[in-house]
Amino acid sequence: MIVVEVSSPSSRHIVSHLVANPAPAPVEVRGRKQITALGRQEERDRVLANAVMGMRGACALWTLMPRRRPDMTAGVKPTRFFPTRRAIAACCSLTGLVGAVLVFALPTGTSAAPKVQASVVRQVPALAVLASGKLTLVVKGTSAAIGPIHLSGTVKSMIVTDFQWSAGGRYLAWEQSNPNTGQGGIVWYDTVTHRRMSWPIQVQYSGGWSVSSSGLALLVAGEDLGSPSTLISYNVVGPVRHRLVVVPISDNVVGYSGGFIMGPDIKTGTQLWRVSLSGAVTKLQALPKPASNGPPYEVTAVSPDGKVFAAELGDHTDGCGVGPVSRIFVVNETTGTVSQAFLPAGPRWRVQSFVFDPKDTLDATMVDCTQASTMRTTVFWVARRGVLTGEKSGALVATEAGGVLAYQPGHIKLGGTEAPILEEVATRPLTVNGRPLASITTAATVSWAP
Repeated sequence: MIVVEVSSPSSRHIVSHLVANPAPAPVEVRGRKQITALGRQEERDRVLANAVMGMRGACALWTLMPRRRPDMTAGVKPTRFFPTRRAIAACCSLTGLVGAVLVFALPTGTSAAPKVQASVVRQVPALAVLASGKLTLVVKGTSAAIGPIHLSGTVKSMIVTDFQWSAGGRYLAWEQSNPNTGQGGIVWYDTVTHRRMSWPIQVQYSGGWSVSSSGLALLVAGEDLGSPSTLISYNVVGPVRHRLVVVPISDNVVGYSGGFIMGPDIKTGTQLWRVSLSGAVTKLQALPKPASNGPPYEVTAVSPDGKVFAAELGDHTDGCGVGPVSRIFVVNETTGTVSQAFLPAGPRWRVQSFVFDPKDTLDATMVDCTQASTMRTTVFWVARRGVLTGEKSGALVATEAGGVLAYQPGHIKLGGTEAPILEEVATRPLTVNGRPLASITTAATVSWAP
């Protein structure tokens, strides 16, 4: 492993200016309303209960009226009011007896106290939603658009192309660019203070993000087998730093708050590597070896905390490709175990996308490639041990956090002119906890804050 500091970045990775934009993005928070409905019988219960409480209060007030003015200084001993306490106890016993008489006088099936519906407070994290090039943050049922933003010195017309959370769920970063010019930038956002930092870039990066409180970092694989990879750190405080890291390169680089996982590498086709934010390289597990004439590993993902890694072994040539059903492998980095998730037999499954929820459950959106121009999708929930824990047929999005489901139905349409493209088509708006988001009608990519 060799780490080389580069004092001046190359032109293809140049980031010339650090632009801070602390303007807050408005995030509204709805108040909570609690409604308790009382029927006629429950109202009668309430009146009787109030009568009992009124008698108890009157009795207590009578017993607390001393014949002599008590000494209310700090030196008073509690035993001085013992006779009063006995009077209160006697009065409370009397009111308790009267209350019992009132309760037994009620018809069968009633109670002496009103029925109040118990409300369970659930900790529901924020939800980031990317649809039609716009990034929206949903907090406590309220949506706020946060991206794209205007970057100084760049064109105004931009769309958000990708985003990622930090492991703690407080910081969010995204990439935005102009589809025509390729000019764009990356943005770091504090969802608590609404502080933003942005950096213009000339190259659109497709993966390998690491988001933390200190900023964000990118790992760009080398151009060929003999070239080092480039680790770029965009710091909230301090300059942009570039490091060259010698690591076996791969077409798949995914990031988490502590670093990156690269692999499987091109040379072996199975080996995974970890790259820390300082540039240190660690050899990880090897995935199962593909068949000699079989497809390679295609789609990969890692949880924001870096504890779970997922990889698909399947052919995506011309969209659905050829060959057998895709296989999904889940790596538990804590235990070092590699498990295969066994999908239901029948369809020729291909992975459309991988997303991890806050509990490190993998939400795998799969495409049924046995169909023609319109293909069915299903979201499978895969635990870190590789076991399927649930599914949602006909869904493009189905991910849960805090008992709240974010869901959007749809399918895949085979499109494209020069080459086949799998296009996601939403049939209804995105819903969160059963409530549709009117502004999210096109196919969405979503992720809960960890």
